[in-house]
Amino acid sequence: MAASYGAHADAGYLKAELDPFFASSPAATISSTDVSDWNTAHTWGNHASAGYLKAESDPLFAVSPAASVLNADIADWNAAHAWATTPRRAT
Repeated sequence: MAASYGAHADAGYLKAELDPFFASSPAATISSTDVSDWNTAHTWGNHASAGYLKAESDPLFAVSPAASVLNADIADWNAAHAWATTPRRAT
C-alpha cells in the first residue's frame, strides 16, 4: 500500500531564493519564459539529427583565406595567444 504524504502545497517548501551566491550567478536571470522555451525545444527531440549545417558550401567562403584554416591552426593560434598574454617574469 502506498503511503499518503498529504498536500505538498502546504508543506512549507522554498518559495523564494534568497541565497546571495545564487543572486549573483547567471542562473538568477533564468525566467519562466526561458524554462518554457527550453521545455518546448526539448519536445522537438534530438537536435543533432535535425539536418543542420554540417559542411560549408558557400562559394565565397571556399575561395577565401579562411577556407584553408584547419583545427590544428586554431589550436596553434590559441596557444600563441596564451603565450602573448602571459605576463613575463623579469630575468
